Amino acid sequence: MFKIICVLVLLMLLTSCNSANDADEPAGRIIPREMIQYGRELGFVFSYYLRGERQNIQSGGIIEMITESGVRGWFDDPLLTEFIFVHDETAVEGLPDYVIAAWPNPDRIDGLVVGFNWAINRTGTNRGHGYRAYTGNDWRSVITHQGLEDYFGLTYPITQYDFVDNWQEINVLWRLFRNIEQNVILTAAVNGFVHDHIFEMYP
Repeated sequence: MFKIICVLVLLMLLTSCNSANDADEPAGRIIPREMIQYGRELGFVFSYYLRGERQNIQSGGIIEMITESGVRGWFDDPLLTEFIFVHDETAVEGLPDYVIAAWPNPDRIDGLVVGFNWAINRTGTNRGHGYRAYTGNDWRSVITHQGLEDYFGLTYPITQYDFVDNWQEINVLWRLFRNIEQNVILTAAVNGFVHDHIFEMYP
């Protein structure tokens, strides 16, 4: 019963947070900003239709700009009306010209996977400090092996497929991590395993 109540409260908080974000979006936005922000923060590769062919870029800022209300595709291209996550670049072949696709950057995904699982396994004394999400509601404490299943519908360990197949759950998890954990994860993703020792600095 307690778990059910916790899940309901968590969902209410997330709904409230998303509603606030929606209120900030321009009228007429077709593609939710949440999807773009998720891919942007985790360094995904974006693909969109421009000048008769698909362009692959690593800048979520451009995608954010061209999906704002009232902005059609550049150079009289069709309006971009759909956004999907795919596993890799091969999946964009044959997609309609109105679809934006995004997938985990192959140069970063290994670091993201290692980083997420490191954060889930943290037991150090600073695990409970420095959070930014849902101030006053310490949801960080439910991020455990069992908590992944009970509260997020995920299983340990997190894999690269979760970042696409379960992106909404991964997005919630990401926003519940402490600031320091997010920074370490992104550092691992950008610099790769050469800097594995960074995990030892923050047990």
